[in-house]
Amino acid sequence: MRVGVIGPVFQDSFAENIAMGLEAFGASAYRLGPAQHRSRRKVVNHSIHALSKAFPATLELTQRRLTRRAAELELDAVITVQAWLLPSAVTAMRRSGTKVCLWYPDAVSNLPTSIALSPFDAIFSKEPALVDRLSRTLRLPAHYLPQACNPAWHRVPADVDDGPCDAAGHIVVAGNVYGTRARILSLLLDHQVPLQIYGGPMPRLITDGRIHKAHTGRYIARADKARVFRRAAGVLNSMHPAEIDGVNSRLFEAAGCGAAVLTEHRREVPNLFRPGDEVLSFHDFDELLGHIKMLVDEPSTARALGDAATARAHADHTYDKRLARLLEILI
Repeated sequence: MRVGVIGPVFQDSFAENIAMGLEAFGASAYRLGPAQHRSRRKVVNHSIHALSKAFPATLELTQRRLTRRAAELELDAVITVQAWLLPSAVTAMRRSGTKVCLWYPDAVSNLPTSIALSPFDAIFSKEPALVDRLSRTLRLPAHYLPQACNPAWHRVPADVDDGPCDAAGHIVVAGNVYGTRARILSLLLDHQVPLQIYGGPMPRLITDGRIHKAHTGRYIARADKARVFRRAAGVLNSMHPAEIDGVNSRLFEAAGCGAAVLTEHRREVPNLFRPGDEVLSFHDFDELLGHIKMLVDEPSTARALGDAATARAHADHTYDKRLARLLEILI
């Protein structure tokens, strides 16, 4: 099977992990590039978005190149992770017999309503509430499909347990620091919880100097991410408020790396992992603090949680398994 992937490709990106999952599944994966160019810097993304709105022909030109490339490769299917693939581009790809789907990775609040106008053969989302609304009310071909881990990177490195553990009991946070995440980090710092923060540049609106001090200035991916996650006292997975019932990719990645994961509770968490045995979910701040104290006081319990988490993630929540389901529906 020949499958194209539309989206930005960099270390540990969603598009890159999908392509690797397809190859693990036995398909031929073709990295077609982004539907719209993206940057890790929000100010750059805003500029790109404004340019596309002011000059729509620039976006149309980029996507015509994608459709030509898909036709040249005679693809059986195309998976886009970017929802702003134009209806004209979807139509052009389908005209040549290619099945086209969206696998949307972001929070519901970021979803462009234009997807209702694009003739996708299928729409996949990690958010059950969105799937229900799209399928029941709009009669769109929407399906629930959580994200996953990539065992090529999201695993316990062979030598990591031989190295030093985090005796200081740091809680690791990886990803963008937006408003609600900054709030929970400030609350943890108020309670003297030692933090290590990894990711892109800190937004200017974050004024708590302690958060800036805890930021390492490093983006971690692949084996580097696995080492950091495994050696931490715990990995905090706070979620965007617009993650309603579903979960984000960080839960699967941290679990795959053998971390003791502290995840904000959502309805789908118990359907994916066993809370208390494989991950620690929290409903409120006090419960989070209790979990952190337990991990710091009982490192053997933290290690057992990580071992159970990685076993479950690799057994049930890998990209090749998700893609087998996706292609079963799509093709």
